[in-house]
Amino acid sequence: MLGETLLASAVHAYDTLPDRLKAPLGEARAVHRYADRYRKRQDANARELLTAEQLEKVPDVSHPAFLAHPVTGGKVLFVNEGFTVYIEGLPKTESDSLLRELFAYTVRPEVLYVHQWRQGDLLMWDNCLVQHRAIRDYAPPLRRLMHRTTVAGPPGTP
Repeated sequence: MLGETLLASAVHAYDTLPDRLKAPLGEARAVHRYADRYRKRQDANARELLTAEQLEKVPDVSHPAFLAHPVTGGKVLFVNEGFTVYIEGLPKTESDSLLRELFAYTVRPEVLYVHQWRQGDLLMWDNCLVQHRAIRDYAPPLRRLMHRTTVAGPPGTP
């Protein structure tokens, strides 16, 4: 087995959010921070600290919590546990609580597809509609060798 990748429908997550979660967010923006994700994985992977120069290259980014897909216009839940650190304009405790609830909607079994990698697989997804996470469930000497191709979308898309 060559490991798994989890893919979650951010469309279904948004569509099934109760109004009590949608209403307070409306046009709210969520802040995504790469450096926190890197630090979380740093200990597990024995990575070096990011330098000040590297940190400057990955500043915080603010996106709508509910993103409109650039082609379909449909709404998606655009927060994830790996990178989203707070909702702008909310007190920290309220933001943290709301984010925990939102994160839970992206990991429910009905929104997940688990891909079991096999040699020769090709998997494509729309990064605006799907969230993904690789699972490190394989042991040496096995390793993943993947090639990523990104097709650029309209200007301003994540």
